[in-house]
Amino acid sequence: MSTFTAVLPQVRHVLTHGRWFTPSVIVLFFGLEMFGRQAMSDVHDTVGAVVLLLILAGIAVRHRVNPIGWVKRLGGLVWGVARAGDRLKVDVGPDLRGSPPIPRRLPAAVYLVGFGLAAWAVLAGAVWYFSPGGWRPYVVQVSYTAYLVLMSLLWGFLFVASLGGVYFPIMLTTRLARGGRAPGPRMSSGQLVFLGVYLTVTTVAAWLLPLWPMLAFAGLCWLAVVLLNLFPARPGTAQLIWRSPRTRKVRSIPMRRLLLAVTTLAVLLLVALILSAAGGRVFGHPETANTMPLTTVMGNWLAWLTPGLLLSAAVFVYLAWRNDPARVGRPVAHVDGVPEADRKTIGRLVRQHGWKVNFDEAGTNDVGLHLVAPAASHAQQFDPKWPLAVSREDLERTFVWERMERRNEIQLRRQFLRGLERIFREAKGRSRSGGCGYWLAPHLWFVAGLTRDEVTGGEEEPTFLTEVVGPPYAEVFTLAVRRYVYRLLTALQVDLVFVEDGVAYRKLVRVLRKLFEVYDKGAGQKRSEDVHFRGMTKVRVMFHDFDVDEPFRSNKYPEPKFAPLGRLRVLHVFRDRGGEEEFIEPPFSHDQTPVPQLVGV
Repeated sequence: MSTFTAVLPQVRHVLTHGRWFTPSVIVLFFGLEMFGRQAMSDVHDTVGAVVLLLILAGIAVRHRVNPIGWVKRLGGLVWGVARAGDRLKVDVGPDLRGSPPIPRRLPAAVYLVGFGLAAWAVLAGAVWYFSPGGWRPYVVQVSYTAYLVLMSLLWGFLFVASLGGVYFPIMLTTRLARGGRAPGPRMSSGQLVFLGVYLTVTTVAAWLLPLWPMLAFAGLCWLAVVLLNLFPARPGTAQLIWRSPRTRKVRSIPMRRLLLAVTTLAVLLLVALILSAAGGRVFGHPETANTMPLTTVMGNWLAWLTPGLLLSAAVFVYLAWRNDPARVGRPVAHVDGVPEADRKTIGRLVRQHGWKVNFDEAGTNDVGLHLVAPAASHAQQFDPKWPLAVSREDLERTFVWERMERRNEIQLRRQFLRGLERIFREAKGRSRSGGCGYWLAPHLWFVAGLTRDEVTGGEEEPTFLTEVVGPPYAEVFTLAVRRYVYRLLTALQVDLVFVEDGVAYRKLVRVLRKLFEVYDKGAGQKRSEDVHFRGMTKVRVMFHDFDVDEPFRSNKYPEPKFAPLGRLRVLHVFRDRGGEEEFIEPPFSHDQTPVPQLVGV
């Protein structure tokens, strides 16, 4: 013990201030290289990886206390290589206008990464095909330290990918079990059972079954996305626009093409990781010749987690498409008082007018009808009670369905305002996290809920896609309500709504009711303008067309933080600060102008 206490201060002195630190590091790396030449498999490489980590930690401690010249130069070289990748960075933003069209093109970084992953997968497959022992013996003979660095990176990628392969299926099943709501902070007993079964099945399959079907499954998933891109896209679909800081040219990326690019990169990365780690298992080489058994086990497990990962992503994409408010949906008519024998005929009649029919319990968005005799019909009354009493003959007339459409519109507006009140009430009770207001966009599928215009502690320009405040839109509004809001705001050419702090919910309702009025008067064909909101007290409504390099600017009203690139029309609702009304000169009247007359003598 006394020997240990005597040597420890000397080691600490050498580590922090000694002149023999650099030679000691060289000796340690030399010893590590000698150890690597004697190691037989990657099981022994775990010891080498720990030693390498300790050496790097010692260098970091010494450099922090007493800077080392060669570490500075090496760090500058690495930093210069990393900064070279800044040329591939692009500015990205949403494009909700779509007009005029922008040329379509993917960034060059997508192609470079794709070609790099493809070359990686081909090289790993070729090495394992011709070498049953794997690529370890070839790299170790060059540099064992470089091999440990590559192996550590590979293990890290395998761990992260496997973690995603476990997390996404569990999150998906939890959301489906909870009806689309977000999971709680703790795992339930059902989640734990599913986790145990899922891990057991994938582990047994990775141990006993071949891997090539998993690679074929990944290829089929990619082919399915390619076929999806062959179908024509829905008009008016949102897309992304990007701009290179070097060329300053703006290009667009449709959502389907973006999905294809992401799928391609994900499949290539998974295939490259599996071939790098378990290529011998893919080609059927004997396990006795494998010098990388530990890495092969990790690759086997990732391969059998791949179907769950890709299927979960596909289900998430399908749910996003199905719950997209931009998709056209038919309203539902709840009809009661219909005999069982007449339901088929009545249902056919209702569907002919573009409605779904419901004879069971009424839903939240159903428009009620009550089938009665012709003498008891209220279809012609000015202010009837709902459910509307109609006869079978009334269902064949147009005016009944026009009244039904108006009733459905009124119900959806009421539900929208009630849900909005709940969202702002809960948002008001939470502490504000930067910014000067809220982004409101319940009609956009990629916006989960009410958000602030500035992320917490963020120095970069934030977007409206982060930090949801209050309950998600999916928990407050039904899909029918969000579809109606999309149709309403699209007709008024409003892509996004910004509400400043201090604008109470009642003031916001007045603005929304004015939007309803403009929509009704213009029959959905009139664009909303600033002039429609003149005369409203305590609020100031301003429209701004965000275009490339055209941010919102005002001397009196705050500029909400937004993405540096984008094309959309925003409705701003501010607290009225006064002094902004323009003076309009009254028209000149010729009737009140005196005219000289000749007086007869």
